[in-house]
Amino acid sequence: MNDTFLAHLMNTNLQINSEFVERSDSSDIFQCQIRLFHFWYPQWSLEQRVQLVSNLKDIQLKSLNGIS
Repeated sequence: MNDTFLAHLMNTNLQINSEFVERSDSSDIFQCQIRLFHFWYPQWSLEQRVQLVSNLKDIQLKSLNGIS
């Protein structure tokens, strides 16, 4: 997984999911998680963002190894 691709994906996701942030009537757990992530992620330090990318890469590798 390319870090630049992941950064672009995260940025795009934040833009796409901003519509969920503006909906206050939504009680879906996933939408609540998106709202929280939307507010928290921009405030994270570079170290925290790098850790997220690292964790996502680990999950991806485990998933791919599980398929093999």
